[in-house]
Amino acid sequence: MNRLLFIVITVFTAIIFNQCTKGQQPVNFLAEGNLRTVFEQAKAENKSVLIEIYSPDCHVCKAFAPTFDLPEVGAYYNDKFVSYKVPIESEEAQGFLNKQKIWIPSIPTLLFFNNCI
Repeated sequence: MNRLLFIVITVFTAIIFNQCTKGQQPVNFLAEGNLRTVFEQAKAENKSVLIEIYSPDCHVCKAFAPTFDLPEVGAYYNDKFVSYKVPIESEEAQGFLNKQKIWIPSIPTLLFFNNCI
């Protein structure tokens, strides 16, 4: 009896969770544009900015990536932020970090800005 009750509760919970997260997406990192367009879009949408500084070879970055695929994480970040990923080795990242006088001690690093930088 306990086993049957456990199975019923587990199936019911899975169905409810699936319905609650149906249609939700992972964090929508902009694939087009650059840092300037990210801030322009954030200003137009009255959102903040999330920038992930990462490296394609970083095992910690790769291990952290599935967190951004969770529907509940995507729902929050997509509602509040314009998100963008930039590899630390890129000229775009280096120029932005130097201009803002930001030192990155380790990766991945998540940077949060209001939309008026």
